[in-house]
Amino acid sequence: MPSTHVRIHGDNLPAEVSSFVGRRREVARLRQMLESARLVTVTGMAGVGKSRLALRAAHEVRRAFADGVWLVDLSALQGGDLVTGQVGVALGLSDHSGRWSAAELGDHVADRQLLLVLDNCDHLLDAIAGLLARLLRTAPRLRVIVTSAQPLGIAGEHVLAIGPLSLPEPDVEPGPPSEGLAHYEAINLFLERGRAASQDFEVTSANYAAVVRICRSLDGLPLALELAATRLRMLSPEQIASRIDDRFQLLTGQDHSAPVRQRSLEALLAWSYDLCSPTERALWSRLAVFSGDFDLDAAAATVIDDQLPEEAFLRGMGGLVDRSVVSSQPTEPRRRYRMLESIRQYGLSRLQGDEQAAFRLRHRDYFQRVAEDTEAGWSGPLQSDLLRRSTEEHHNLRAALTYSLGQPHQMAAGLRLAATMWPHWLNGYVGEGRAFLTRALEAVTEPSPARAKALWVDAYLRLFQGDISGAVSELSLSEEISNNFDDDDGRAHAVEYQGFAALLGRDWATASALCEKAAAMHRSLGNGFDVTMSLARWGLAEHLAGHTAQAHTCLQEAQAASEACSESYGRSVVHWMRGVVRFDEGDLQGAETELRESLRLRQVLRDHLGMAHCVEVLTWVATSGAAHTRAARLLGFAEALWRLTGATFFPHLQDRDEECHRALEGALGREALSSSIAEGARMGIDDGVAYALGVSSESIPRTTQAHGSPVLTRRQREIAALVAEGLSNREIAARLVISQRTAEAHVENILTKLGFTSRAQIASWVAQRLHD
Repeated sequence: MPSTHVRIHGDNLPAEVSSFVGRRREVARLRQMLESARLVTVTGMAGVGKSRLALRAAHEVRRAFADGVWLVDLSALQGGDLVTGQVGVALGLSDHSGRWSAAELGDHVADRQLLLVLDNCDHLLDAIAGLLARLLRTAPRLRVIVTSAQPLGIAGEHVLAIGPLSLPEPDVEPGPPSEGLAHYEAINLFLERGRAASQDFEVTSANYAAVVRICRSLDGLPLALELAATRLRMLSPEQIASRIDDRFQLLTGQDHSAPVRQRSLEALLAWSYDLCSPTERALWSRLAVFSGDFDLDAAAATVIDDQLPEEAFLRGMGGLVDRSVVSSQPTEPRRRYRMLESIRQYGLSRLQGDEQAAFRLRHRDYFQRVAEDTEAGWSGPLQSDLLRRSTEEHHNLRAALTYSLGQPHQMAAGLRLAATMWPHWLNGYVGEGRAFLTRALEAVTEPSPARAKALWVDAYLRLFQGDISGAVSELSLSEEISNNFDDDDGRAHAVEYQGFAALLGRDWATASALCEKAAAMHRSLGNGFDVTMSLARWGLAEHLAGHTAQAHTCLQEAQAASEACSESYGRSVVHWMRGVVRFDEGDLQGAETELRESLRLRQVLRDHLGMAHCVEVLTWVATSGAAHTRAARLLGFAEALWRLTGATFFPHLQDRDEECHRALEGALGREALSSSIAEGARMGIDDGVAYALGVSSESIPRTTQAHGSPVLTRRQREIAALVAEGLSNREIAARLVISQRTAEAHVENILTKLGFTSRAQIASWVAQRLHD
């Protein structure tokens, strides 16, 4: 038996040399887990802050362990046979013979009340698992924290998975630095480390957007943020942000006390890459062609081949998830997977030129089929499912388009894809769709049916932006090309949107004639959805021309056409147009009923553009009914939706809109009107739609009740309770069967309403309410 000098007393925890930023919820959760669990493994990708979290928690619980808290850093250990000796050395047990065994170490800690922190265990999992299984059996008062990219997989293990630091939503533009940056852990960490690197660094109105971009681009990964912050010694935030795509050259550090793998982002990821099996490495590189998240079917269709068959693919996916290289998100109806951007870019760097092109092409072809399936099923009952799918795949559809339009021999395919995606563009991506279509049309100028289609799709989007003259010009060219190629479908669409343009331009007679013609053309082609839309626009044109009977006939026929093909989008348009007609006829109750039905359908479709149109007209109804404060809040919600979609309200109804605005200002006054509009803009989509539908109380938009207690919606109270339980946004999303993004938005709204800056404050607030 090795000779020993037993010195298990006190601890060997290093002092913190820099401030600990964020992670309050995770620290609290780890401490809570240690109360009942004897082994907790903190998992997460390299650089996410596992070690720092474990050490902070260890510092906070050290008084609970009479025999101390002991750190065992295993990063430099090369062999599993040395693990037991390393633990003994950390505990101060002298080992002159080098023959420590798990049994002998167990004898020394058997009666001790101590906490072991085994750090950097990724490369020694089997040896550590065997040692801990023995120690935990023989030492009943022993507690252990392990940090590793993946769990040990032994009995009694509890796992705390941590992700990157919190960030502003990717689709939310950052506000001024005084508005809410303190809510986000990633930004706080960058600010703290930036001030340490450069005493002159401060966030200003000039550079805050660059700071937010840096933190978003680096996915909130702590090590990457700290490396980026050191560059403030020589670069401004704007200069760092402009170079962030070359992150592996940019992000190298000068801290020579840090392990070699932590001195650059590339070295850190290379270390993780080398720990993977050959199958996992190949899969890591191939999955890097995806953008954002993806599902298993998309991954399989893109990466499986003779070198990586299905069995190896499934095994590799499991391995990458276990190693925290790929995160698994429990969404419905199927799980989705995601790589952080830095991990993705490292994977791409390991995919050679021809091989990368081949997998990018397979990725593009898969998402071309997704877009084609959406378009093909659009005139049927699956619209909601198809739109949900295309929304989930937005980043991958964008990546597929970007790839195609960046390759000279793929430009024509890019043009076809951009045009095929028209249902997707209408679902809140009007501005982005226009940008891609403009680029494609400039690149592919040869007349063809595909170009004719891209022209009418681009013209359609122009109309939602109010560009009538530009749309008319494109539609004329589209019709000409379609005639030259004897393309009946292209001709019908060109005529249909010429009628729409005439309607927006207040030329009621021309609009009626063209919409009637388009309805007949589409009917002969079996385009049920387009028949519905043409008849509906014809009906509105007849109404605006004063032909009431013909208007009602057209709208009735439009609804019948929609019901015949069991689709929802066109039916929602019919209800919206009937709402406008009822409003003009002075039937406010009838108008509200039609508009709310339209909004319900749009909500199911997740059609933000359609929601904006519905809420805008509901504003008129509320104003005419003297519900001025409600109308102003609806107006604020509508304005938020317009900003989200990049579209504008229809110009042919602008007179009613302007009259509504004047009436509201006259009734409320400018200051009260602005305040109510701001309340509406803050509601968020779920609460805003509920408010517009009248299914929530009038108090929802207010931040306080009369006695000053903050008001949360039922859903927000439910989520606040789950935050108090210590659940992450991902866990909340899984519990409530909502998207993680929706859960994050709810939590942020709760923080804003309560005036808090941390989840711990929410937990305290919930506890106080229970006590009261």
